[in-house]
Amino acid sequence: MPALILTRKIGERVELAEGEIIVTVVRVSAKQVRLKFEAPIDIPIFRGEVVDANKKGDLDGSVSNAQA
Repeated sequence: MPALILTRKIGERVELAEGEIIVTVVRVSAKQVRLKFEAPIDIPIFRGEVVDANKKGDLDGSVSNAQA
């Protein structure tokens, strides 16, 4: 799958799907980056480790579509 690697500063954003999804860099620390995702309510947003665990069957299928 093709990939795009970008450098962003705090407050800068990336827009996807013609602006339907916006990812903004909120905070950067030594080992973490805090991102804000804005998307229509019908587009689920999941953390990668949740998707991976669900694929392995480690979850009971109760993954929420909540955008937090």
